[in-house]
Amino acid sequence: MEKLNLLIIGLVLSLNTIAQSSDWTKSDRNALYEEGMKIISKNKSLTEDQKSTISLCYLNEITKKYTKSELDTKIDIELKRIQESVIITCAKNIGVDLNEIQKTSNSSEIKLSKEAILGQWYSDGYGEITFKDDNTYKRQDGCTSTFVVTEKEITISKETGKGLICPQSIWKVVKLTSNEMVVISGSQSYTFNKIK
Repeated sequence: MEKLNLLIIGLVLSLNTIAQSSDWTKSDRNALYEEGMKIISKNKSLTEDQKSTISLCYLNEITKKYTKSELDTKIDIELKRIQESVIITCAKNIGVDLNEIQKTSNSSEIKLSKEAILGQWYSDGYGEITFKDDNTYKRQDGCTSTFVVTEKEITISKETGKGLICPQSIWKVVKLTSNEMVVISGSQSYTFNKIK
């Protein structure tokens, strides 16, 4: 009977050790988060907040779908495909299409400047906007403000003036051609087409 008890105790301890080895430790989770950040950091058009959100999602999805031992047995090409798939899915969860941004970075773009954005633009998700030569910005809903163009961003200032005032916002321009402009504002991405 004593041998049977020792055998049962040994079996329970062995099973407990095996179960614990598939658990994700804090350091494992930190490493996965950093891995996600490293993968997504190659994409320069994302904000730090977007990168962090995508990396947290990456961490959660990997630990939900795989045990540590399952992931450890994957070969390099499997790991790469898993990583890419999870990162793309996590980006889509916050409204960012990494495939579109990648295509965008490969297209014939023009340098961001005030002159390049002057005129009327339209986006299904945002409506019609106008950038004027005197640095005024006007939206379809009638709000007006001023704007400043830097090397990579358009800042819509919260100015006091006549009529409805537009809220202050910063648009990171990820694509600019003579007919199209793609911007990221917060976690939203907008594609504007030039009207005139």
